[in-house]
Amino acid sequence: MFSNFLNIDFATLHNFSNLINFGFARRKKYCYTFFSVSLKPFLRLLQKLGLIKYYTFVKPLNSEFSSGLTRNFKRVRKVIRVYLNYTKGSKVMSKIKFLIKSSQLLIVSFTRLKRFFNANLRGFLILHTSRGLLTHQEAIHSKIGGRIICYISN
Repeated sequence: MFSNFLNIDFATLHNFSNLINFGFARRKKYCYTFFSVSLKPFLRLLQKLGLIKYYTFVKPLNSEFSSGLTRNFKRVRKVIRVYLNYTKGSKVMSKIKFLIKSSQLLIVSFTRLKRFFNANLRGFLILHTSRGLLTHQEAIHSKIGGRIICYISN
């Protein structure tokens, strides 16, 4: 039913959220993260929502990544440069918080989504559904539930 999105290293997701949150806090134009196949659909969704401008794949250079990432760059083949989006000088999102852990999965049905998260949420819930990654609004519109991946506050 669910695709292989959840069969990844959860440290990758938490590392990505920390880098994005740090980039917005420091008013960076862009930030870097290591390439992961599972990050591509998440980045596409963030771009579709307008929370990031775009992302590109770059080859790692030690001088470029000395402040942002700490790993052995000789082993890294691809790095993703994520361009952060700002409107009129203020950040578009304030924080990404991943609610998923390897030991516990938060599964929400359509009725619970409709009841609890339809009107009272000041941000986005990202759900992993049978149709891929969706926001809680798209999942309610499609009348499906799924596993909660993260919360993005505005």
